Amino acid sequence: MTSARNRKSKYDTSSLATRERIIDAAGELFCQDGYSGASISKIAKSAGVLSGSLYWVFSSKEELFSEVLRAESENWGEKVVRNTAFPLGDIGDFANSLDVVGEELVNAPRFIRLILVVASERSANTEVTRNVVQKVRAFWRDRMERELLRFTDGFDRDRAEAFARRISRLTTQLIDGIVISMQIEEQDATVEEMLDQIKKTVTREIVHGLAELKAGAA
Repeated sequence: MTSARNRKSKYDTSSLATRERIIDAAGELFCQDGYSGASISKIAKSAGVLSGSLYWVFSSKEELFSEVLRAESENWGEKVVRNTAFPLGDIGDFANSLDVVGEELVNAPRFIRLILVVASERSANTEVTRNVVQKVRAFWRDRMERELLRFTDGFDRDRAEAFARRISRLTTQLIDGIVISMQIEEQDATVEEMLDQIKKTVTREIVHGLAELKAGAA
């Protein structure tokens, strides 16, 4: 006979699998109902745990939301890194790497929805959740800057860093535009077509920026 001590209730919250189940259920509900609409009781019911027990795993709804953001951003980031050939060989490779980002924008709508929840709901936009999103964005901007700096050998370091910073931020802002457009507008262009325009714009800016660096070094 199994002792009471060894029997695990379906409401047990101690295992890693249960923690992941809570995060997964919360992610689905945060995307579906928003931060305010996804109550702890709904999340607990969907995950198969008691509401009170859920607080043994996460001290607050804010902490749970932050963990969902981290998990989804890590999943998305791993896919992008896995499918992008780093280090990049030339400017064309930099532009073409955006194809992978675009593919993941389409295939990972939950991550995108969560970012929009942070941006649009005041109750979700806390210092903790902003820090999570900002770290993700800063990671990818820094990654782009490092790749861009590989094309600037021999140029003034400060000017080269300013160039890489400008291009990485421009690229991020243009991709933000696609994300918003995907969510709120009727599409008269596919994601691939919108990304193609971004690639052309970014490539022009890189070529122009490198020409300026070269001129300044002459």
